[in-house]
Amino acid sequence: MAEAENLLIKRFKQNAIPHLSSKPNTEWEWLFLMQHHRLKTRLLDWTESPLVGLFFAVDDTDTSSKGKDAALWCIDPVALNHHSEIFFEHGLEIPAFDQDDILNNYLPTTLVKEKTSHMKPIAAIAPRNSPRIAAQLGTFTISHRDFIPIEDVGDKSHVWRIIIPSDAKPKILKELEHLRHTRLTVFPELDSVAHEAQRILS
Repeated sequence: MAEAENLLIKRFKQNAIPHLSSKPNTEWEWLFLMQHHRLKTRLLDWTESPLVGLFFAVDDTDTSSKGKDAALWCIDPVALNHHSEIFFEHGLEIPAFDQDDILNNYLPTTLVKEKTSHMKPIAAIAPRNSPRIAAQLGTFTISHRDFIPIEDVGDKSHVWRIIIPSDAKPKILKELEHLRHTRLTVFPELDSVAHEAQRILS
């Protein structure tokens, strides 16, 4: 996994520079940019907003989810980190990318050079340095060398799932719209402006 990820990063960097207004400064920033543009990484997006999470669960813009039940996943990041043996003096503290050394063990270059360690997934925060991650109140979990599902870590008490029946999704989406929680608030960009205008006429 680490070697394939390193290859993806190299290839992404090779062609991304001409399309960027500012170049990422760190390895983590490159990984966030790749994640933002839908390349597969060891990062998994989460949100601190229940409404954002609910929007992603019921939005059927991706037609592959139409007619299917949805799931709203919830996580206790501190409990996950305790299961993964990450502790801070302040009990509610969560590690931050490009700040806390513990996350260096999860860097792609570290995993390529050091081939024997095996750590569990952990929750972490990052600067909300783009309109999208700021609007979504984004946070992350990151896997180490081995892919271990978040729900299989420890005693599994740190994560739970709420099933949303497929026939309830349109009503919930409409209720979110009444709360002014739409694609435009979650993705504050011109494509969403156009989508919102079209939605009003539909």
